[in-house]
Amino acid sequence: MHQLTDGRYLMQVGSQNLPFPAADIEAIKRSRLQRATEMQFLPDASLEALNLNLLEELARRSGISPSPMEAPLVRLVGEAFKAIQLYIPARQPLVDLFSEERFAYPTFAWQEAIVNAVAHRDYRLGGLGIEVHLFDDRMEIGSLGELVEPVTLERLCRGERVHASQNPRIVRVLTAFGYMRELGEGIPRMFEVMEREGLRPPKFQLEGGRFVVTLYSTPIYRPETMRWLRRFEGQGLTRNQIRLFAYAYEHGGRFTSRTHQKLVGVDLYTTSRDIKDLIRRRIVRLTQPRGRVYEIIPEPQKATVEKPAELEGLEPILKEKG
Repeated sequence: MHQLTDGRYLMQVGSQNLPFPAADIEAIKRSRLQRATEMQFLPDASLEALNLNLLEELARRSGISPSPMEAPLVRLVGEAFKAIQLYIPARQPLVDLFSEERFAYPTFAWQEAIVNAVAHRDYRLGGLGIEVHLFDDRMEIGSLGELVEPVTLERLCRGERVHASQNPRIVRVLTAFGYMRELGEGIPRMFEVMEREGLRPPKFQLEGGRFVVTLYSTPIYRPETMRWLRRFEGQGLTRNQIRLFAYAYEHGGRFTSRTHQKLVGVDLYTTSRDIKDLIRRRIVRLTQPRGRVYEIIPEPQKATVEKPAELEGLEPILKEKG
């Protein structure tokens, strides 16, 4: 590279001299200086020192602390919960001018993933133990072993209720101590709690003989949508209904049965059943008789139950007796 008398720069590329922006010269100088610094040798430094001292000190200053844990099975899971909980960051969305604390990962989701890792690891394989890694945007729980039929990645990724284990005794112990409940219910509930918090669904992978569960802390809904959805927390909405309501909120509070089918990937029968359930519970209504457009009722109404005639006759006596 050389400079002309008029201040322009030329860079030789092969047999040609091509113009080079003068503004980029300083960037090249800084890059060369950085490379020169990186190539300097540090006295008394060795590969062992780099691995054992420098990296550990960097990890300590960054708040990264590998913490191997060993304990009897009945204590291991509980102690792991307590240790990992310290590293789960909290997020505090503003709800009606008040700060409502929620964790970056729903407690049930990551604890269920750890319990499953303990229960279903292939203990015939040595080497890596059960590993939990926390990143800025995700949490990974990995354990050695393949899936046992009829469990498949496809069924897990669909959130189906399916169960099989190569460690039935460990499963029985974990169930007896309350860490596992009804067999097969954990994965569907993981999907439910993640979606309820407006987070991406769990991701399941097989990587080199390891089964890895990834939980993401990145929201899929806007904060305004999540605040609105929390009005229906006591209504027992299904995952599909939550997705439908999130869509409706972004589209004027309305939807059609065709929208429901495309949004959640179900057939007409399932769509009809879900919508009828919402109508029965007075959460949704048709915008007009015999219409095809539904709207979400602004304030969900509680279904009223008519009193039996026999009870009405007994009310004066009950009031008198207290």
